[in-house]
Amino acid sequence: MLGQPLLFAILGTAAIILGARCAVSLGTTPSTLQTLAVVLVAGIWGPWVGAVAVLLYAACAWAGLPVLSFGSAIPFPRFIHSASFGWVLGFLPAALLTGAARRWAGARLGPWFAVALAAHIVAIAVGLAWNRGGVELTVLLGALAKSAIAAVTLALLRGRMR
Repeated sequence: MLGQPLLFAILGTAAIILGARCAVSLGTTPSTLQTLAVVLVAGIWGPWVGAVAVLLYAACAWAGLPVLSFGSAIPFPRFIHSASFGWVLGFLPAALLTGAARRWAGARLGPWFAVALAAHIVAIAVGLAWNRGGVELTVLLGALAKSAIAAVTLALLRGRMR
């Protein structure tokens, strides 16, 4: 039974990598769709599939593959000392939080927005703590927009999964 969850985790990793390719630089921190991908993967397939997808993504980044924002790569060991590492580190608690809240949120839009926003805030907080920096308004606005997209998507999908 390990096959199907592992396949979903690999698909989730691919979604996170694609989210990194969708990057806009509006300030000093690029805004990507990676956290949206993390929230959607964990919201659809649960906390463990979401966490494994994030860990596989981190392993790809750690290996120096071009999976970071704008298709960039930072070879090991520089990766763990980079700003990107802090953001990637924040994806793990975001996935676990989102996946754990699946049953509670159900197919309701409001709870999914709260969960997605909390996941984005956790990811941002970990990234900021690692980087010892401040947050730009564009990052917060992006988190709000991605949370709204995730909430609508997950509420609709969870409603159809019943």
